[in-house]
Order: sequence, then C-alpha cells, then structure tokens
Amino acid sequence: MTPIKISVVELDAILAVVERQTGLNFRPDQFAPVSRIVQRMMVRFDVERPTAFLRALDRRDIFEALIDEITIGESYFFRAPLQFDYLRDHILPSQIEKLEAGQKIRIWSTACAGGEEPYSIAIVCAQLGLLDRVDLLATDISPKALAKAREATFRDWAFRGDALTMVKHFMSRSGEQWVLNDRLKRTVRFQQLNLAAEEYSSAIGPSRFAIVFCRNVLIYFKQAMIQHVATRLFESLAPGGWLITAAADPPLSNWAAFQSIETAQGFFYRRPAESSVASTGPSQVSAVLASQSPLAQATAIPAARASSVARQDTRSVESTGSSVELPTAQNWISKVRRLASSDRSEALEECYRGVQLHPLSVELHYLHAHLYLQAGEVDTALREAKRACFLDKSAIMVQFLLGLINFQRGEWQFAERHFVRVVGLCAPYPPESEVPLAPGETMAQVVAAAKSHMMSLNMNHER
Repeated sequence: MTPIKISVVELDAILAVVERQTGLNFRPDQFAPVSRIVQRMMVRFDVERPTAFLRALDRRDIFEALIDEITIGESYFFRAPLQFDYLRDHILPSQIEKLEAGQKIRIWSTACAGGEEPYSIAIVCAQLGLLDRVDLLATDISPKALAKAREATFRDWAFRGDALTMVKHFMSRSGEQWVLNDRLKRTVRFQQLNLAAEEYSSAIGPSRFAIVFCRNVLIYFKQAMIQHVATRLFESLAPGGWLITAAADPPLSNWAAFQSIETAQGFFYRRPAESSVASTGPSQVSAVLASQSPLAQATAIPAARASSVARQDTRSVESTGSSVELPTAQNWISKVRRLASSDRSEALEECYRGVQLHPLSVELHYLHAHLYLQAGEVDTALREAKRACFLDKSAIMVQFLLGLINFQRGEWQFAERHFVRVVGLCAPYPPESEVPLAPGETMAQVVAAAKSHMMSLNMNHER
C-alpha cells in the first residue's frame, strides 16, 4: 500500500480540531510522530485522504481512537514518591481530623491513565486504614485508558524503585502480570472527563474535593487552557483542600487564588479558607500566612517566589500572555548527545529529565534506552526502547536497538524479527541516505550491520 502523505497544512487543520476539543498543544518536534499516528488512523478507518479524515473527526469513535493514540498515558505506581509520603504523613491525617460522622474524604485523580496513580492513592489509604472513609474518583479523556485502568492488571514496568515492594501486599501474580485485589479495585470509581470541558460537574458531581491530583497534564496545554483548568480545579476544591501537581507542570498562582505551599517533600497548592479568599484576590492569596495550616512543616510563600520555585530551570510563563515555554526536545537531545561522549552518567540523568518533559519524543526515549544499554541495565533499556517503538514503530534505529537488546537477553527470535524489520524499513530509501536518529550513519551501513547480526543469530541457532 502506498504510504499516505499528509501536508503541513492538512496536519495543522487536524491538530487544530484536536486542540480545540481537548486543549492539547502540539510543539513542532511532535509533528512527525503525530503525523504517523494520523496515517495509521487513516489506514485503520479506511480513509484515503487527509481532508476526508478531518471531516471524519466528527465521528466519536474516530476522534476517541485518535486521542487514545496521541495521549500516551504513561505512568507508574508511586510516581514522585515524596508526594505520596506527604499525602500519607500530613495531608490525609489533617483531613481525617475535619471529618464529621458519616462523611468521606473526596479525592480526585484527574488524568489517571492506566490507573497507576489512583490505585497508588488507594494503597496509601489502605495503609492508613481509610478505605471505608474515602470517595476516590479517577478520570481520563481516553476510553481506552479507562478500560485498562478498570482491569487493574499491570506488568513489571508499572513499578519503579521500591514501588513493587510497597504494592505486593495488594497484588497477586498471574503469569507476567500483577493483578490488584478486588477490595482496592472497588475503592476507585472511573469516569471519562475532558479537562478542556466548560464544566466538570456532570462527570465529578457537585460536591467538592479535599484532595485533587493533576500531575503531568498541564505541561501539554497552552496558557489559556492552563488558566481554564486552574480555575476549574480551584472551584472543585473544598476550602482547605489540596491540589497536587507535578514538578514539570507550570505554576498556577497567577490563575486562581491558590495558597502556594513549599515543603521538604515538594510543592503543593491549597484552597484557603473561604474567609481568606473573600478578602484576598488571586494575586495576593499566596501571601496568606501559613499559620492557617495545621502542618508545621509547610510554609506559605509569596507568589513571585512560588512561580520561581515551581518553574526552576525547566519552564517559564511570560507576563505578556504567551504560552508556557519549555526547552525543546531538540535542545535536550543535543545536550544528551554532547554529554554522552564525556559523562555517560550525567547524560543518563539529563535524558531522564528530558523524557519527563517531552514524553512524545521518540529520539529522547531512544537515547534513554541506548544509554541504559551502555550502562549494562538491559531490562531497563528494553523498557525504554519499547516506549520509543510505541511512539513510532517505523523508526529504524529503534528497531535496530530492540534487536541488540533482545540479542543480549538471549531472546534470539525477537532479535531476528527486529533486524528483519530494519532491513525492510531501509529498503525504500537510497543506500547513502542518512538514517534518522543516527547522525552520520547511512541506510547501507545499518542494513549491513543488521544482516551481520542476523548471521550471528543463525550461527547460534545452528549450535
């Protein structure tokens, strides 16, 4: 089948529809992988022309399928563990003290992906004996992600660091998967919600929340949408309620009357008591004294410093009203490649940071996997390479790297399959053309290397 070609103008029109309906903001470095996703969707739904696909986005099934592909929803249990420590040690105990008989603590995970975040929250509640005293809602824009979350089955890559040790008591092993117990599954309610919607009450109900998680979502929005979501999240919080965002997310103090809280475990927001909000405007509220909070370890900080702390060196918001600016993926890629030749450990650390800010960058995931392989962490390299492959199955060097990794793991059948794909992917191109993701390498050189590895695999099979 002849590859479908999508012009820049056609892709812009398609992405404009997605942005208008979801608030997602696409950077130039994301255009190529998103274009390939659109091409796959056109084949899947038998749409021949980009203009026809644009019209077809009026169909809910096609639009949601596209969103499912674009929104990776990558997460894992107890991501940013210090935030969960603070939830366990300070936030939940302070909320329990306020409960009246029959009341429950309402908690909302706004972009739950495959369920790792809300189930992590549920585990913390179980550790404190609070499962019967919480009302835990999890939402996501993607029906596919919600279906996966409801299944509550996870592979090893859903656990990082000590997370598996923390969750084992609540899981059982079934083949290659971990299955969450029914008690925790019943604790979480799942509901589809688009954060770009004008109002949330139809999905989340009229009651306000004591705790809201909105992590690693706002980085994908333009300023106008960040302001919209910040306002809605503030309105969704009960007085004294907590909003938990990620380190990479933009500061929100300019857009809603949040109290900015800095702790040893990270940066948090609170909705002040109603009396404080009534007498204090959005630009002043972060100066409300921390004495209003029962948490001795937390301190309210001025709005200007709050913005600085939240941004650090990874992002900025300009007062002129421009969109939130992030270092481009290409900036990170150049830095990582430069460091890789002199300080591999620092390159690995920088690559990790880059992947957090640019989770749709195929090249950053590829470099991350390559650096892990060089460090001898083969299983971690495989996990990262699979992520790159998920984003772009046609990336030649990703397939080549997966071949190398599986070769080292002794998975020779899988290795051969990837090397065969490399040869096939290179075939349409001139032999001397450069291979994407491999500066200075030609198609002919990569094909020769792949065939050499295939010969080695055949020799191993013969033995």
